[in-house]
Amino acid sequence: MKWMLLIFVFGAAPFKTDLVFDNLDDCLKAEATMREEYARAYNEWLTWAQANKAEADYPDSDSSCRSGSAYRRAGLAFLTSDRAQRSSGAA
Repeated sequence: MKWMLLIFVFGAAPFKTDLVFDNLDDCLKAEATMREEYARAYNEWLTWAQANKAEADYPDSDSSCRSGSAYRRAGLAFLTSDRAQRSSGAA
C-alpha cells in the first residue's frame, strides 16, 4: 500500500500532486513542507507588495490572497494500492 498526497485549492477543488509515499509519516512531512513553502512564498510576495503598493494593488490584493488560498489550502493523505498505481502508470 502507498500513500498519495492530494491538495484542495480554495477548500474544494482537488489537485492531484502525483506524490506517492511508502508510509503515512513521509506523506505528512511532505504536506507540512508544502505548507511551509506556500507560507514562505506568500510572505515574500507580501514584502514586495508592501514596497510596491500601486503595482501590487496592495492592500486590496492581500485580502483576496488571505481569503482565497492562504487559509483554504489543505492537504490530504489517502491510502492507495500498488495495483491502482501500476494501472495509472504512476510509480
